[in-house]
Amino acid sequence: MGVYIRSQPIAKISSNLIFLTGKDRGMIKAYDLTSKEYIEINPMTKSGDFDVDGERICFLSVDEEIYCHVYDSNYDYSDSEFDFGSKVVGGYDFVNNDDNPLDDQGHGTHVAATAAGNGILKGVAPEAQIYDYKVLNSGGGGSINWVIAGIEKAVDPNGDGDFSDHVDIISMSLGGRGNPDDPMSKAIDNAVDAGIIAVIAAGNSGPREQTIGSPGTSRKAITVGAIDKNNNLAYFSSKGPVIWEDENREEQLMIKPDIVAPGVNICAAQSLNKPWDNLGCLDNEHVAISGTSMATPHIAGVVALLKQKNPGLTSYAAKYFLMNGAQDLGYLETEQGAGVVNVSFAIQSILKDKGEIEEIDIPPSNCRDTCKSLNYECGMHLVCNEVVDCGACLKGIKKKRFGRR
Repeated sequence: MGVYIRSQPIAKISSNLIFLTGKDRGMIKAYDLTSKEYIEINPMTKSGDFDVDGERICFLSVDEEIYCHVYDSNYDYSDSEFDFGSKVVGGYDFVNNDDNPLDDQGHGTHVAATAAGNGILKGVAPEAQIYDYKVLNSGGGGSINWVIAGIEKAVDPNGDGDFSDHVDIISMSLGGRGNPDDPMSKAIDNAVDAGIIAVIAAGNSGPREQTIGSPGTSRKAITVGAIDKNNNLAYFSSKGPVIWEDENREEQLMIKPDIVAPGVNICAAQSLNKPWDNLGCLDNEHVAISGTSMATPHIAGVVALLKQKNPGLTSYAAKYFLMNGAQDLGYLETEQGAGVVNVSFAIQSILKDKGEIEEIDIPPSNCRDTCKSLNYECGMHLVCNEVVDCGACLKGIKKKRFGRR
């Protein structure tokens, strides 16, 4: 039995305080009419109904416990602000427009731990540092503007117009309806152009075809589907192809996802509000949940390991090494991309080739042959996807594999 979280803002006045919940449902703030300051009452857990008596507030939490707090005007509530440390080294909350990007939903903690956790359970890249850009609210929803703002912040963390301090990798386990020309996909393309490697979840709208979510539809993203621990494609993993009309109203096709990784019953850290406590694993600090959201940080972690071996690794080269060494699981490219990631192969390849993979500019007529020489079908390899106009080649595959005219 869960606790109902109000979706509409409410406010209660008591003494010289106004207690209220905002659009980010579940979070209670108090406004001190004397000091004219807002303070956050429950930064670590979401609330349902609450009541106040003088300066005392009690609320029913999502963990079905009742919490009470007595407001103290002499207490420095800034102590509860997010403490950036050696693991999480920076961030911003675009939902509440502050420097306090606490995870009040739970999803972000789990994916971050999968990519870079360094506790009892180790993430894929335990030495990696994290920038926490919060773009979804406590209910797991948000606006396109928040998402794009987070992407742009990753490109220019200090906002000075100099992109040289950009993050190395964007790991984004979210999505919605869209196509390669929509604003979120374009924002990811721009981030890659600035030097970031973007790893994006394919979505959980399988088993239907043509269900890849944006910004996983970005041309330059590494888009990730999910498998279980027996290398079976997860039933929920979104499938390609991505088919859309361009600005000239001509139909275009792109093969996605690019690769798959484990995304079923993944055990990783849970947030302090413990939203999935009934799905515990290992101990009461970890939960096992599923989704392409869980597969994505596996790939982001692998990319971090590749960057560790070669700091100058480009997005193009990272995508090449990941896809070139992937194990074919026998599914269509529109279901598995190149296959399941082979970490050791990717690392050995980057050490051998020193990560020096350049974009190849070839005539469109050579698209199919060039891709085959690199062990890829036309339209799947990024040379065909991003560098060359392979319209005729893609239409040939579309007709053959998907029965479309």
